[in-house]
Amino acid sequence: MIRKFFLKCHRYVGLSLAAVLALLALSGSILAFDPELDALLNPELFDIDEVGGQALSPSEIAIRVEATDKRIKVRYIPLPGDVKKAIIVYVDSRINSSTRRPFDVSYDEVFVNPVTGAVLGDRMWGECCERRNFVPFVFKFHNRLLMPSSTGRPVVGVIGILWVLMTIVGIYLSLPEAGRKGRGLVRALVPRRGASGKFTSLQLHRAAGLWCSGVFILVAISGAAIALDHQLFRPVVGVFSPITSTAWEERAAASSGEGFDIAVSYDDALAAAIEHAGSIVLATAASEISYSEHRG
Repeated sequence: MIRKFFLKCHRYVGLSLAAVLALLALSGSILAFDPELDALLNPELFDIDEVGGQALSPSEIAIRVEATDKRIKVRYIPLPGDVKKAIIVYVDSRINSSTRRPFDVSYDEVFVNPVTGAVLGDRMWGECCERRNFVPFVFKFHNRLLMPSSTGRPVVGVIGILWVLMTIVGIYLSLPEAGRKGRGLVRALVPRRGASGKFTSLQLHRAAGLWCSGVFILVAISGAAIALDHQLFRPVVGVFSPITSTAWEERAAASSGEGFDIAVSYDDALAAAIEHAGSIVLATAASEISYSEHRG
């Protein structure tokens, strides 16, 4: 009875998840080549003539980007150690003093030549369905199935948990009902040809599932942990080890609700960060700098 119950669960839950898992696997494979594919699809946004040149300072880049549109403010700037292509600068809408609401800006990413500061183009992250938006759109699907983050990420996390459970159930079902070890395990792992000289689809499904089960479980658990960080991962880890808040979380908690104003320039903030890194002997070079109203 138990085996029949698990068989039905494995069959119907597996069939329900199959299409979504296939699309998540495909989108994840595409995202493994995220920067390269984005640049290949959008040469007009990434290609520059000043390869190997000296990049402008973060503050200078922010000034030049904001000068192109008074409705925006820069919130994130990558710091290329070796200039090879344009950088993607993230921007937010400023507050309209008349309406006290954010300006209606049709983009949140700006492509900038880091040597000259010239703006090469822009896009709204995750929008469908232009060529320049393909990679962000794929990421949005993989990350939250195109739903709002508060809904989509938990859904992806639950799918990951169900995948883990169905993989474990599949391992159980792949072993012969009588004598669940020894020769039975070998037969499950190494299918034999039938009288027709061919393998059955069940044999191939069972063997492939067993051989790949470890990878399936690791991928599913890591995906669920990312999607359900605060709902699942941290509480579980907290059972075994105390978790300290990050500097960003502490800053967000200290916010009055109105947010933090920019008190220093990007250049001054970067200089302070480099000085602090040197004082604690942190050898990693800075790769980005950002500002958040809620974290400073």
